[in-house]
Amino acid sequence: MILDKKSTLANVNRTYRHKVEVLDLESIENELLENEQVLKPVMNLYVDIKPLRGRELERSDILIGDTHYRLTGYYSPKIEIDMYLKWGEKYLLVESIIDVSGREMHMEILAKEVQRPHGRRI
Repeated sequence: MILDKKSTLANVNRTYRHKVEVLDLESIENELLENEQVLKPVMNLYVDIKPLRGRELERSDILIGDTHYRLTGYYSPKIEIDMYLKWGEKYLLVESIIDVSGREMHMEILAKEVQRPHGRRI
């Protein structure tokens, strides 16, 4: 697909308005000499966020919400699958990363909202 000059400039001068913090799990040794998984900040990223779908599941009389998001931003090689993104009070688990431009300029991240990772501290 060939973009005209106006479309190309719209992609180049793109402003992403949502700030998310990229977090990765790191093993540390606690006071009891046990390995513990801790979320450590990697970087901040500015993206556009769009919810893809939401559904509610009922398991054992417990209502569970399931929401997926599409995040679009500038490409970063530091982000990997199974990292966490913190957006406000929400935690998103990265499920997929796509280089949409094919030239490592823009990326699309598909992520699922999760409760705060249990047994992990920040």
